[in-house]
Amino acid sequence: MATPKVKIVTVTWDDICSNGGWVSPEHARADWKVISVGMLLFRTKKEIVLVQSKVFGRDTVADTLTIPIGVVRKVKTIATIPFK
Repeated sequence: MATPKVKIVTVTWDDICSNGGWVSPEHARADWKVISVGMLLFRTKKEIVLVQSKVFGRDTVADTLTIPIGVVRKVKTIATIPFK
């Protein structure tokens, strides 16, 4: 069985969340640029999900961040690490 691997990524994105929840991307402000770092759990056409903690062999994750794909400026893989 192959050793599981996980990508460590940086995601540069525009924070469009307000006290009332997510707003439309047109309302994003240039000074709300965010760079997040974490393990890439998954990426779809609608969202990117990062985690800080993952128990391999189980569905357990902690500290997730879901970013709508429409506000993502850049995703960069900074490392791929094996879990033994």
